[in-house]
Amino acid sequence: MASPLPPFVPASRRPSRLYHQGLAPRLLFSGGVGLHPPSEARVMRDLAVRLGVPPEACLLEEQSHSTEQNARFSAELLRSLGARRVVVVSDPYHLLRARQYFRLHGFEVATSPAFLTERNMRLFDCFYWTLREAAALLLHPHVLLARKPS
Repeated sequence: MASPLPPFVPASRRPSRLYHQGLAPRLLFSGGVGLHPPSEARVMRDLAVRLGVPPEACLLEEQSHSTEQNARFSAELLRSLGARRVVVVSDPYHLLRARQYFRLHGFEVATSPAFLTERNMRLFDCFYWTLREAAALLLHPHVLLARKPS
């Protein structure tokens, strides 16, 4: 197996820790195929398995290509399992938007940041990723207004 790309390492390490701490009995990795197979979800799952998470504790959603699709396709799978609460793991810049999309699909959401150090080191990168996420939320204001289910 090829070495995982840098963004996938923290995106696999953080959920693996949550699993080993007993905070997440199952892990759902979400993300479709980019330019070349395998899917993002499969790369993250394979790394989690190498970090000691049993394969049977890992679920895959391999069709999504956006945050909205990650939440929508994952919601279908999670509902089939009876889930109502989820912990969303993502880059800190992306967590608000990811949380809001899962809220739109009716989940109670906790967040857990997976720090991608290369995005958090340089001032330009901090500015870029903050601006990118702000723009994404402004383009879809209904997402920002999502509230946790009552």
